[in-house]
Amino acid sequence: MNGDSLSRDGPLRRPPAPDESFAEAYAQGFGDGLRDGLKELLQHASRGHTASELRLFIESRLARVAEEVEFKRRSALAPPPKTSWGTLGRTPAPPVPTPPSSVVFGSSYLILEERPARALEMLRRSAGKYPRLLVISLHPPDLEAAAPGRVELIRLGPNGPGGRTDDHGPTPGEIGGRVREATEREGGAIVYIDGLEFLITEFGVETTLRFVNWLTTQASHTASVLVASADPQTLTSGDLHRLQRAFTSVA
Repeated sequence: MNGDSLSRDGPLRRPPAPDESFAEAYAQGFGDGLRDGLKELLQHASRGHTASELRLFIESRLARVAEEVEFKRRSALAPPPKTSWGTLGRTPAPPVPTPPSSVVFGSSYLILEERPARALEMLRRSAGKYPRLLVISLHPPDLEAAAPGRVELIRLGPNGPGGRTDDHGPTPGEIGGRVREATEREGGAIVYIDGLEFLITEFGVETTLRFVNWLTTQASHTASVLVASADPQTLTSGDLHRLQRAFTSVA
């Protein structure tokens, strides 16, 4: 007999050397990572995002690569989930939560969507309940018809097309001052915010999450309302979970 073991179907392959197994696993993981990254980039591009928005998404994801790698590592160490034979082969899609038809004073609402749509519809239905509507957005929506003469705007990012390249626009602290002024006036306010991905890119995850927590607390203490729109695909699962916990309602 030669060095290879024999079977009824012919010679068996020798198990790969340890260094070969490592190289194969590394190459497989590297390829999977490249495919996932390129697929995500194609998805964002196909949704009509501008070059500036794509840059923000990419920079945000690059800043969180270490967190995502650690999350994947911990997930691989966890025991595999038990298979439920009753549902094998069936993958029912989870129902999409519907935003409430009417806001409740002192509450905060997080609407998870690729682009602001359901959050804006909720805002238009509820705008008449408050004497003012404060809009915080990178690309402010037109809400004048829903709240004529009562819309106050805070534009994220550089002010105007000729803004300096090092101008990040208003900081969370500066925005917070405007929010405090609007919500503590008589009758309170509805505060709407999108562009959380932009704030994370410019000021970091921890600063943005602390700012969001302050916004929800301020809405609660002043009997105002906070409505936020965010794309869950631009956040890691851990950051998304922390963001959701800050709100009284998530849809």
